[in-house]
Amino acid sequence: DMIEGDVNDITNVAESGYAKFLNNIHKDSRKSTILKNLTFEPGDALTAYSISDNEYYLRSLNYIEDAKIYILPDTVNTNLVNLVVTVKDLFPIVVGFSASGLDEFEGNVKNINLQGTGHELSNSLLVYTDKNPMLGYQGDLTFRNMWESFFDGTFTYRTDHKEKLAKILINKEFITPETK
Repeated sequence: DMIEGDVNDITNVAESGYAKFLNNIHKDSRKSTILKNLTFEPGDALTAYSISDNEYYLRSLNYIEDAKIYILPDTVNTNLVNLVVTVKDLFPIVVGFSASGLDEFEGNVKNINLQGTGHELSNSLLVYTDKNPMLGYQGDLTFRNMWESFFDGTFTYRTDHKEKLAKILINKEFITPETK
């Protein structure tokens, strides 16, 4: 479970009413989303570093709170192992409000894990009490790990009294020493 769950004890389930409610309306990260964020593939040689690097990377994703990779022996071939990857998601809906002085305000609603894909959608209403036009808008759509390349792409649209802007940003962060 996302709320009251634990990657170290996967039998732990939510007991409180609010936790059960939030877990029921939350869409878990998809298996394919988690798998595409691993830096190894079936058949690769594994080391303790590659396992810990992948756990660390999964935890660094803004929609995952915790991650653990369990190594189980293969019952058929002793040269192989099976992996069980467990993650604990964060609740994906984020609501924010900020003020800059007494004349600039921003309200924001963000989904940091759209339908369990890891992609992000953010919408902001901008209010300028002393400007014309008084209202502005900014929308950002971020696609994480596009085509399993570890490149992120963000599309931004913004309109307010200062600018009308549309931009595309492509970014690749350092993942692990083994990531190509």
